[in-house]
Amino acid sequence: MRNFTVIPEADFASEMDRRVDPFLESVRTDGTFRGCDGKALCWHSFAAGSPVANVVILHGYTESGEKYREMSWYFLSQGYSVWLYDQRGHGKSCRDVPDKTLTHVDSFDDYVGALECFLEQIVPRDLPLFLYSHSMGVAVSALTLQMFVVKVHSLDKRLGHLFHRGVRAEETAERIHRHLDIFHLIALDFGHQLHHCTVSKPLLLAHASQPLSL
Repeated sequence: MRNFTVIPEADFASEMDRRVDPFLESVRTDGTFRGCDGKALCWHSFAAGSPVANVVILHGYTESGEKYREMSWYFLSQGYSVWLYDQRGHGKSCRDVPDKTLTHVDSFDDYVGALECFLEQIVPRDLPLFLYSHSMGVAVSALTLQMFVVKVHSLDKRLGHLFHRGVRAEETAERIHRHLDIFHLIALDFGHQLHHCTVSKPLLLAHASQPLSL
Protein backbone atom coordinates (compact mmCIF):
# COMPACT_ATOMS: atom_id res chain seq x y z
CA MET A 1 0.00 0.00 0.00
CA ARG A 2 1.23 3.48 -0.85
CA ASN A 3 1.53 6.01 1.94
CA PHE A 4 -1.38 8.39 2.35
CA THR A 5 -2.70 10.71 5.03
CA VAL A 6 -6.27 10.85 6.24
CA ILE A 7 -7.63 14.39 6.01
CA PRO A 8 -7.67 15.82 9.58
CA GLU A 9 -11.14 16.52 10.91
CA ALA A 10 -10.15 20.02 12.01
CA ASP A 11 -9.00 20.96 8.49
CA PHE A 12 -11.52 18.86 6.56
CA ALA A 13 -13.55 21.63 4.91
CA SER A 14 -10.54 23.70 3.88
CA GLU A 15 -8.60 20.66 2.61
CA MET A 16 -11.55 19.48 0.54
CA ASP A 17 -12.02 22.95 -0.97
CA ARG A 18 -8.34 23.69 -1.51
CA ARG A 19 -6.90 20.38 -2.56
CA VAL A 20 -9.28 17.44 -2.91
CA ASP A 21 -12.24 18.82 -4.86
CA PRO A 22 -10.16 20.65 -7.53
CA PHE A 23 -8.14 17.50 -8.17
CA LEU A 24 -11.23 15.30 -8.36
CA GLU A 25 -12.84 17.63 -10.89
CA SER A 26 -9.68 17.55 -13.02
CA VAL A 27 -9.91 13.75 -13.43
CA ARG A 28 -13.71 13.40 -13.49
CA THR A 29 -15.88 12.00 -16.28
CA ASP A 30 -19.71 12.06 -16.18
CA GLY A 31 -22.21 10.02 -18.17
CA THR A 32 -25.43 8.01 -18.17
CA PHE A 33 -26.25 4.37 -18.74
CA ARG A 34 -29.45 2.37 -19.07
CA GLY A 35 -30.69 0.10 -16.33
CA CYS A 36 -32.43 -3.20 -16.94
CA ASP A 37 -35.67 -1.43 -17.87
CA GLY A 38 -34.01 1.14 -20.11
CA LYS A 39 -34.28 4.09 -17.74
CA ALA A 40 -31.33 6.44 -17.38
CA LEU A 41 -28.98 6.31 -14.42
CA CYS A 42 -26.19 8.85 -13.88
CA TRP A 43 -22.61 7.82 -13.27
CA HIS A 44 -19.24 9.47 -12.83
CA SER A 45 -15.66 8.30 -12.52
CA PHE A 46 -12.30 9.57 -11.33
CA ALA A 47 -9.33 8.37 -13.36
CA ALA A 48 -6.07 7.48 -11.63
CA GLY A 49 -2.82 8.06 -13.42
CA SER A 50 -1.40 4.67 -14.49
CA PRO A 51 -4.17 2.82 -12.60
CA VAL A 52 -3.49 -0.53 -10.97
CA ALA A 53 -7.17 -1.44 -10.54
CA ASN A 54 -10.74 -0.19 -10.77
CA VAL A 55 -13.02 0.19 -7.77
CA VAL A 56 -16.79 0.57 -7.94
CA ILE A 57 -18.37 2.43 -5.02
CA LEU A 58 -22.05 1.67 -4.42
CA HIS A 59 -23.76 4.10 -2.07
CA GLY A 60 -26.44 3.47 0.54
CA TYR A 61 -30.07 4.45 0.96
CA THR A 62 -30.86 8.18 0.45
CA GLU A 63 -27.23 8.84 -0.50
CA SER A 64 -25.56 9.43 -3.86
CA GLY A 65 -22.13 8.92 -5.34
CA GLU A 66 -21.21 12.49 -4.40
CA LYS A 67 -21.00 11.48 -0.74
CA TYR A 68 -17.89 9.44 -1.51
CA ARG A 69 -15.58 12.18 -2.76
CA GLU A 70 -13.24 11.85 0.20
CA MET A 71 -13.17 8.06 -0.17
CA SER A 72 -12.50 8.45 -3.90
CA TRP A 73 -9.53 10.67 -3.06
CA TYR A 74 -8.04 7.93 -0.89
CA PHE A 75 -8.57 5.28 -3.55
CA LEU A 76 -6.97 7.52 -6.19
CA SER A 77 -3.94 7.97 -3.93
CA GLN A 78 -3.47 4.19 -4.09
CA GLY A 79 -3.69 4.09 -7.89
CA TYR A 80 -7.32 2.94 -8.12
CA SER A 81 -9.63 4.50 -10.68
CA VAL A 82 -13.05 5.03 -9.09
CA TRP A 83 -16.47 4.39 -10.66
CA LEU A 84 -19.75 5.46 -9.06
CA TYR A 85 -23.38 5.83 -10.02
CA ASP A 86 -26.53 7.16 -8.38
CA GLN A 87 -28.89 4.29 -7.73
CA ARG A 88 -32.46 4.50 -8.98
CA GLY A 89 -34.46 7.09 -7.06
CA HIS A 90 -31.27 8.71 -5.76
CA GLY A 91 -29.17 11.70 -6.76
CA LYS A 92 -29.48 12.62 -10.44
CA SER A 93 -30.78 9.23 -11.61
CA CYS A 94 -34.32 8.42 -12.73
CA ARG A 95 -37.14 8.36 -10.20
CA ASP A 96 -40.34 6.35 -10.18
CA VAL A 97 -42.41 9.00 -8.36
CA PRO A 98 -42.86 12.71 -9.15
CA ASP A 99 -41.82 13.86 -5.67
CA LYS A 100 -38.03 14.11 -5.76
CA THR A 101 -37.87 14.05 -1.97
CA LEU A 102 -39.05 10.43 -2.01
CA THR A 103 -37.07 7.30 -2.87
CA HIS A 104 -39.12 4.43 -4.26
CA VAL A 105 -38.73 1.34 -6.43
CA ASP A 106 -41.36 -1.23 -7.33
CA SER A 107 -38.84 -4.04 -6.98
CA PHE A 108 -35.45 -4.37 -5.30
CA ASP A 109 -34.43 -6.28 -8.42
CA ASP A 110 -34.25 -2.92 -10.21
CA TYR A 111 -31.27 -2.03 -8.02
CA VAL A 112 -29.63 -5.39 -8.66
CA GLY A 113 -30.12 -5.22 -12.42
CA ALA A 114 -28.66 -1.71 -12.52
CA LEU A 115 -25.42 -2.80 -10.87
CA GLU A 116 -25.05 -5.65 -13.34
CA CYS A 117 -25.66 -3.23 -16.24
CA PHE A 118 -23.15 -0.73 -14.84
CA LEU A 119 -20.45 -3.36 -14.53
CA GLU A 120 -21.10 -4.70 -18.02
CA GLN A 121 -21.70 -1.43 -19.89
CA ILE A 122 -19.45 1.14 -18.24
CA VAL A 123 -16.67 -0.22 -16.04
CA PRO A 124 -13.55 -1.41 -17.92
CA ARG A 125 -12.57 -5.02 -17.30
CA ASP A 126 -8.89 -4.76 -18.25
CA LEU A 127 -7.75 -4.34 -14.65
CA PRO A 128 -8.58 -6.00 -11.32
CA LEU A 129 -12.03 -4.91 -10.17
CA PHE A 130 -12.96 -4.12 -6.57
CA LEU A 131 -16.39 -3.43 -5.12
CA TYR A 132 -16.84 -1.09 -2.13
CA SER A 133 -20.40 -0.79 -0.84
CA HIS A 134 -22.28 0.81 2.03
CA SER A 135 -25.55 -0.12 3.75
CA MET A 136 -28.26 -0.67 1.09
CA GLY A 137 -25.46 -0.86 -1.46
CA VAL A 138 -24.22 -3.94 0.38
CA ALA A 139 -27.55 -5.71 -0.12
CA VAL A 140 -27.53 -4.76 -3.82
CA SER A 141 -23.95 -5.95 -4.21
CA ALA A 142 -24.51 -9.23 -2.37
CA LEU A 143 -27.63 -10.06 -4.37
CA THR A 144 -25.92 -9.16 -7.64
CA LEU A 145 -23.04 -11.47 -6.82
CA GLN A 146 -25.41 -14.19 -5.69
CA MET A 147 -27.64 -13.98 -8.77
CA PHE A 148 -25.24 -13.08 -11.55
CA VAL A 149 -21.87 -14.31 -10.22
CA VAL A 150 -20.09 -11.08 -11.15
CA LYS A 151 -16.35 -11.77 -11.31
CA VAL A 152 -14.78 -9.14 -9.12
CA HIS A 153 -11.63 -9.67 -7.15
CA SER A 154 -12.56 -8.33 -3.75
CA LEU A 155 -15.36 -6.97 -1.62
CA ASP A 156 -15.20 -4.37 1.10
CA LYS A 157 -18.63 -4.25 2.70
CA ARG A 158 -18.63 -1.63 5.42
CA LEU A 159 -21.70 -1.05 7.57
CA GLY A 160 -23.74 -3.42 5.47
CA HIS A 161 -27.07 -5.12 6.16
CA LEU A 162 -27.49 -8.36 4.20
CA PHE A 163 -31.25 -8.61 4.62
CA HIS A 164 -33.66 -8.91 1.69
CA ARG A 165 -37.27 -10.10 1.66
CA GLY A 166 -36.93 -11.95 4.94
CA VAL A 167 -33.73 -13.79 4.00
CA ARG A 168 -31.46 -13.93 7.04
CA ALA A 169 -28.05 -12.29 6.81
CA GLU A 170 -26.28 -15.57 7.52
CA GLU A 171 -28.15 -17.31 4.69
CA THR A 172 -27.15 -14.67 2.14
CA ALA A 173 -23.54 -14.74 3.31
CA GLU A 174 -23.51 -18.54 3.13
CA ARG A 175 -24.73 -18.46 -0.47
CA ILE A 176 -22.01 -16.01 -1.46
CA HIS A 177 -19.40 -18.03 0.38
CA ARG A 178 -20.59 -21.31 -1.17
CA HIS A 179 -20.98 -20.25 -4.80
CA LEU A 180 -18.19 -17.70 -5.24
CA ASP A 181 -14.92 -19.37 -4.41
CA ILE A 182 -13.02 -16.15 -5.10
CA PHE A 183 -14.58 -14.67 -1.94
CA HIS A 184 -13.87 -15.54 1.66
CA LEU A 185 -15.05 -13.85 4.84
CA ILE A 186 -12.08 -12.53 6.77
CA ALA A 187 -13.82 -10.03 9.04
CA LEU A 188 -17.31 -9.33 10.28
CA ASP A 189 -18.18 -6.01 11.88
CA PHE A 190 -20.97 -6.38 14.45
CA GLY A 191 -21.47 -2.81 15.62
CA HIS A 192 -18.03 -1.66 16.71
CA GLN A 193 -16.56 -5.09 17.42
CA LEU A 194 -14.52 -6.86 14.75
CA HIS A 195 -14.34 -10.64 14.63
CA HIS A 196 -11.38 -11.79 12.55
CA CYS A 197 -10.55 -15.11 11.03
CA THR A 198 -7.46 -15.90 9.03
CA VAL A 199 -7.79 -16.67 5.33
CA SER A 200 -5.71 -15.76 2.33
CA LYS A 201 -8.47 -14.58 -0.02
CA PRO A 202 -10.21 -11.17 -0.30
CA LEU A 203 -12.65 -9.79 2.17
CA LEU A 204 -16.25 -9.18 3.04
CA LEU A 205 -16.99 -6.74 5.88
CA ALA A 206 -20.55 -6.55 7.16
CA HIS A 207 -22.50 -5.90 10.30
CA ALA A 208 -25.56 -7.59 11.74
CA SER A 209 -27.33 -8.04 15.05
CA GLN A 210 -25.88 -11.52 15.54
CA PRO A 211 -22.61 -13.12 14.32
CA LEU A 212 -22.94 -14.99 11.05
CA SER A 213 -22.41 -18.73 11.27
CA LEU A 214 -20.43 -19.94 8.25
